[in-house]
Order: sequence, then structure tokens, then C-alpha cells
Amino acid sequence: MQSLNSLSTFGSHPKEFDPRQVKPVLLNLTTIIEWYLKYKDTQTISKVKTEEAKPDIEKLVDDKDLSRKPNKNIIMLFSGLLLIVAIVIVLLFVFDIIGVKKQTKEPEKSIAVLPFENLSSDEEQTWFSDGITDVIINQLSKISDLRVLSRTSTLKYAEKEEKKSIPEIGEELGVNYLIEGTVQRQENKMRISVQLIRALNEGHIWAEVYDREWKDIFDVQSDIAQRIAEELKSVLTPEEEEQIEKSQTNNPEAYNLYLQGRFFWFKRTEEGLKKSIEYFEKSAAIDPDYALAYAGLANAYFIQAWWGGIRCWKDGLKLKNLH
Repeated sequence: MQSLNSLSTFGSHPKEFDPRQVKPVLLNLTTIIEWYLKYKDTQTISKVKTEEAKPDIEKLVDDKDLSRKPNKNIIMLFSGLLLIVAIVIVLLFVFDIIGVKKQTKEPEKSIAVLPFENLSSDEEQTWFSDGITDVIINQLSKISDLRVLSRTSTLKYAEKEEKKSIPEIGEELGVNYLIEGTVQRQENKMRISVQLIRALNEGHIWAEVYDREWKDIFDVQSDIAQRIAEELKSVLTPEEEEQIEKSQTNNPEAYNLYLQGRFFWFKRTEEGLKKSIEYFEKSAAIDPDYALAYAGLANAYFIQAWWGGIRCWKDGLKLKNLH
């Protein structure tokens, strides 16, 4: 029979425990129990023979009383089985042989991109921070495994009076992760700092600072989206990777003008729309194949026509009431 002391060689850590090592242990336990039961049976038979040699006075015991006494062999057998079951359960759960692990629900991959802060000395560079925020939202939205909030949901947090803690913002927006960052640009040099934060406890998951030239803006934006997806364990499909890496234009200057047009377009003012049209037209002139520039023009003209129609309707209503 294998020595039980060999258990000490099975490994000092549950993860090193080999399920095949349980079998010899159980066999040893079974052998011990069988030997013990056989020994008890032998002792019982010996006792019976001794009792037969005694006077008949000992046989005056009432058979009815004997029938009421439980069978010791059955009790011992039942106890032995319970012992084996108990040992097996302890081995399975304590040593995690069957791979029992705590099941923890993975938090939803919901993200809100907070407005990036402009650190440039020139206030006119605000269009750059707004543009980067918008682009990162669009890039992450292409990943089906992520739930990304729209830009309008986070605009209010750009204001000074709306400064709140990360957990408060996460709770208000109903997201588990937040992205915040800063941008700085001087001529053709730029610096983009990005952080991925767990909203619950403000834990920093990932952070990166990109010191690049403006011509590298497309690579930077693509890398940010892919790194965030990687940190959140999101597997991108080949189609999603292609969409993220694909750029609508290869001309940095056309893209620069487009971002400025988007900045003024978001103001939703008459003056802002006029400026946005100017920038969209310049962008399309530099790159005639730049579809986003034409889309920006279409949106700006549509809003102008809508507002013009409303204004005409209001003017007509006023004239009608005068009569």
C-alpha cells in the first residue's frame, strides 16, 4: 500500500495539484476501510465463539431486544462511505481539481470620451481639441464590442462649472470607462495625451503621450483606438481594423481644414455655419476626393435652408397676423 506520507510530494500550491494524484489516495483510504471492516468482522466472529462457550444464562437475552440494536457493520460501512465522499469533496473544492473558479461578471465595455483640453497658448487652437475628441469617438464607435456615448452627451463637462470627479461622471453617464486627454499644437508639432480610466475607482488602465508631427495625425488616431480596444480585451474583426486604419484623405492640410469646419459647424450659429462652409470648401479644393468635406458642406447648407425656411414661415405668420 502506498504510504500516505507521499501526499507531501503532491505540491505546495493548489494550482500544482494533479487530479491523477487523487486516485491513489482514495485507493489507500478504501484499503484501510476494507481492512478495518474485515478486522471488525473477525473480532465479532471470535466474540461469538467465546460467547457460545459460556453458560446458557447469557442466552436468556430477549431476541426482541437484540433485533432493536442497530447492525454495527452497516453503521461502519455507511460511516466509511460518508468519509470517502467528504474527502473527495474537500479535495475537489479545496484543491480546485475540477476547475471550480469564482465566476465574476465582466463589466460592460461602455465608454465616454470627455472633451479634450486645449493646452495651446492660442485659443483659436480649440478647434484642434474638439476635433480630436470627435475623431476618437468616431473611431471607437466602429468597434462593435464597445458601447460609446455620443459627443453631445459629454459636451457639458468641458465647462469649468461642470468639473466633477471621475466616479460622479461615470455614474451620471452610466459608463464603466472614461477617456480624457489634452492636446497642444504649435505649427507642425503636436502633443496628444490620452488616458483610459476605470470610472468606479479612478483606476488608470492605460495612458500614452504622442509627440508627433501633424502629418502623423492619422497614425496617432488609429493607434489610440486600437490600444484602447486592446486594453479592454476587445477583439477586432478584420473589417473593423480596416475601418479604423482607413483614412478618408491622405492630405494632412485638407484634414486640418475639415476639422476647423467641423468646429464651427458644431456651434450651430449663423456665423458659425458660414465659416464652416468656407473651411469645407477649402478642404474639398485641396483634396477633391475628400468625401467628408462634401458631407460637411451638405450638412451646413441643409441647416441653413432649414433655418431659412423657419424664418420665412415665422415672417409669413407675422404678416398674416397683421392683416
